[in-house]
Amino acid sequence: MMRRAIWPYVLLMAIVSPVTIMIFYAPLQIVAPIVYSKENSTAHTDPTVKGCTNRMCSQEQRFQLLRSHCEKNPQLKDSYDEEDSQSYSHLLVDDKHKVLYCALPKAASTTFYNMFYYSYTGKFLEETHCRSCWQKLGLVFLSYISKPERDILLKDYYKIMVVRHPLDRLVSCWNEKFTRQNQHSTWLQNGPRMIEMFRELQGNTTLKQEIKKGASFNEFVRYANYLEATEGEEHDQHWRPHHRLCHPCSIDYDLIVKVETLQEDSKAVLHKLGLNQSEFPLINARRTGESETLNLEKTLTEYADIGDEDMRRIHEIYDHDMQLSGYEWKDDEYKARCGAPCNQNGCC
Repeated sequence: MMRRAIWPYVLLMAIVSPVTIMIFYAPLQIVAPIVYSKENSTAHTDPTVKGCTNRMCSQEQRFQLLRSHCEKNPQLKDSYDEEDSQSYSHLLVDDKHKVLYCALPKAASTTFYNMFYYSYTGKFLEETHCRSCWQKLGLVFLSYISKPERDILLKDYYKIMVVRHPLDRLVSCWNEKFTRQNQHSTWLQNGPRMIEMFRELQGNTTLKQEIKKGASFNEFVRYANYLEATEGEEHDQHWRPHHRLCHPCSIDYDLIVKVETLQEDSKAVLHKLGLNQSEFPLINARRTGESETLNLEKTLTEYADIGDEDMRRIHEIYDHDMQLSGYEWKDDEYKARCGAPCNQNGCC
């Protein structure tokens, strides 16, 4: 197969940029095989916000919401070209388990890379983006596979997409890539430029001195808005909208995993990869004071200093991501929500 011939040359540059974030883990218990699909799904009830309850949507509900928004917005297919290999540059191919995984940056990708690596080797990655480690396993991205074989895998393999509230994902990107500017290529490619564009020099301060101070979140948001409005420029993959990376309106996924419900959703993934509690005891679990398993609401005070116009424009960039996956934003409290807390019809 063509894939076998080319993978030694694949440097896995789409394993999405270096990720050095620290993951917080909590035990995950699997008491019986669990399989989530569009046909076989479950719902979960759990407390989330004070005085309210909310629940995890079934997979069927998640796909109904996604399909409904796709049907109402046919333009969302414009970024997908089935003939262009770059449309598949974030789909990791796991032949052993017949799985395709859309690796969305800043959406628990480190955890998922470790799952796949462990399912092959019984070990965790010392460096998530160890190119030689991945090459030896034969794991490649779908963009490196010939179209005839690619079409077969898209039809026959189990396809997993992981999503995250886009405004939370944007904050995570800024914290990881722009607050420690000397450690990331993303900073070198974008940081000095955004400071030069959006920061006014004071007194005898030089641009070089300002760059050393790092970028503010306000500048980052303005920069993201600028890129969206500038013809011919694309967002870095770490904050590009997920519908432009995973193409959920064009690719028929089998499982939608949400970072907000990861501890529950990941059970289906672990089962698919043949892993269990003893083999993979660590899983990313984001917690709130009201819930041990779900984190459906998060306060993001980073947006408190963002002006109304910039906030309106950033909403426009991620509006489709929010509607495809049932995410909400409460402006006056800077709350990112999954589902509709206190609404009997709401779920994440």
